[in-house]
Amino acid sequence: MISPALQQLFDAPPQDFGPTPLWWWSGAEVTREQLAWQLRRFADGGVHNLVVINLAPAGPAFGARTDDPPWFGEEWWDRFTDTCRIARDIGTRLWFYDQIGFSGANVQSAVTRRRGVRRLRGPRGVGRELPRERGRL
Repeated sequence: MISPALQQLFDAPPQDFGPTPLWWWSGAEVTREQLAWQLRRFADGGVHNLVVINLAPAGPAFGARTDDPPWFGEEWWDRFTDTCRIARDIGTRLWFYDQIGFSGANVQSAVTRRRGVRRLRGPRGVGRELPRERGRL
């Protein structure tokens, strides 16, 4: 027999345990307005966890056009930071899938190496101001 408290968790699970689809930022220009609209549509549909992923960070791949804005460029980071703020405001949790070292060609690693401003040497950290709420993104 299942306890009433446990049954309640199955009947109405916390949104942290909901679906977590991959959210592709590829195939068209990624704008602040588009991201805000999509985030709200996901939330309206009950999706409160998303994984941000890019298909073509190093250029056209698998028939897809180059990511716009370019992956890990300043404009891309601006979009990501804006998205974190909106997600926080509407109660959506974001995950970031960097793919570095995973995909067969490891193109993300090559992009990162070409952009020397992002390269670190030695045991150092890198910081970027991101919105926080109660210590969580």
